[in-house]
Amino acid sequence: MNTLNRSPLYGVGVNCNIAAKIVELHQNGFKFDFEVLAGYQVFCVQQNSFISLKDISIRVIDQCFDQLSYCDKYVGVVESGYGE
Repeated sequence: MNTLNRSPLYGVGVNCNIAAKIVELHQNGFKFDFEVLAGYQVFCVQQNSFISLKDISIRVIDQCFDQLSYCDKYVGVVESGYGE
């Protein structure tokens, strides 16, 4: 994982490291955004659908400092056996 720079003035814009990592993942085929919910469910924002946690794996890709909440955030990918 990359070294974290906790300076709020680092970079051109707010959360540029997080945004750059998400753009990179989208360019590499990870095109959907997910939110983990209570009850072992994962919500796919673009498809407006729910997936059970038992049907996927979540892999952490990077850790970035969130300049809005001043805490570390993890960027990960959701992988399934469905080819999406």
